[in-house]
Order: sequence, then structure tokens, then C-alpha cells
Amino acid sequence: MTLPHSHPCVVREYAAWVAAPFYVNPALPDWLPAVTIHNLRAGGGALDLVLRDGEVEVPTNTTKFEVIHGHAPRPKAPEVPG
Repeated sequence: MTLPHSHPCVVREYAAWVAAPFYVNPALPDWLPAVTIHNLRAGGGALDLVLRDGEVEVPTNTTKFEVIHGHAPRPKAPEVPG
């Protein structure tokens, strides 16, 4: 999606209503079966996370972030002029 123009105010307004990804990929040790995080503040809201080895549960989310279970994508490597 392209913005109408690149003025900073438009970018902030655009970011305010677009759900940004929040990647979570828990790997817990054997002695720690689960972790619960309450009221994790992000943006203008908060979320609760329940993490188990390889699992993510999101009981509440009032942020504009979309919680995605998995590794964050790696950026493309820059092309080297040849």
C-alpha cells in the first residue's frame, strides 16, 4: 500500500491504524513450563501473553499489534554491485 505523500504526519496517522506485526517464538527450558506476562504495554494499549514451549496464547490485546507466532522475517541482503 502506498501513502498519498510522504509527509511525517501522514505516516504517523497511517501507522496508527495499521496492525504492526509482533513476532513471538518461545523456547523455554524444561524447568520452566510456562510464562505469563500481564499488561505488556505497547503503543497505546497493552496485551497479555501466555508462553509455553513452542506455543503462544494472547488472552487480551488492546494494542494495534498483531501477535504472530513464529520467527520474524529476515530482511533481504543488500545487492552487491558486480
